[in-house]
Amino acid sequence: MSLELLRQKDEFILRDGDVRVRVDFDALLARVRRGGRELITRAVGTKAGLQVIDCTAGLGGDSFILAAKGCSVTMVERSSSLFLMLEAALNNARTVPDLRPIVSRLHLVRGDARQVLSQLPAGQVDVVYIDPMFPPRQKTALVRGEIQLLQRLLGHDEDVQGLIEMGRRVASQRVVVKRPRRGGEPTGLMPTGE
Repeated sequence: MSLELLRQKDEFILRDGDVRVRVDFDALLARVRRGGRELITRAVGTKAGLQVIDCTAGLGGDSFILAAKGCSVTMVERSSSLFLMLEAALNNARTVPDLRPIVSRLHLVRGDARQVLSQLPAGQVDVVYIDPMFPPRQKTALVRGEIQLLQRLLGHDEDVQGLIEMGRRVASQRVVVKRPRRGGEPTGLMPTGE
């Protein structure tokens, strides 16, 4: 099977056989409204107006959750397919009253995060957030399928360490790296928080 980017009405869907992936801000809004503990908000912070760069925007889930909590998030995405999916989803969300205030705090940039960070002066943003591509979790077939599809599209992130170092220069508060519960720490760095 080969990856296909399909346009359906006003959105793009990534498909590989029976596995379909889409940007779903409606589902994310429902998740935010249910409340519960979001580890990303603990790690990044939720102070209104916090300036965050999400170096690996992917399907936009983490960025959306942070924006829903009041952060201003610059989403950087290198994949042209994911960029198109995010761009269409953001345009659609701007027409939905419940989503409009949240997506107004999301700013999408196409490019490699290393290039984007290299053009910023030191201390330009509060937090740099990185969610590198790790091996899929062993949970449900749907989650494995979605992650496997994204891994096929994006490959593995080779130079996470270099991106972290660039983030340290740009972030005035901290660099947050999402990692699996078991292993996956970038070489030479130990977590400084939960």
